[in-house]
Amino acid sequence: MALAFLPSDEVHTFATSLHQQYTDNNAIEQFHSYFSNTWLTGSFPVELWNQYSVDSQLRTNNAVESWHARFNRAVRAAHPNLFVILKHLKSV
Repeated sequence: MALAFLPSDEVHTFATSLHQQYTDNNAIEQFHSYFSNTWLTGSFPVELWNQYSVDSQLRTNNAVESWHARFNRAVRAAHPNLFVILKHLKSV
């Protein structure tokens, strides 16, 4: 998970370094092969999932979770259906 927070140009080097420390473990060999083929050079390039240059407040969904919590308190329902939401909107 920490690879996502390194500069993009350092991800390959660091992943290779980690891999070289555990070359005697077959499970790690298999995982590294999958990870490398999928996330480093395959379907999902590093630039797609790397978070190094992303504003730290945008890295999580905390703002969305906070909005949902406030909304649920306002409508007094944990999982409001459409009718509960409409009733609340009409009362505001």
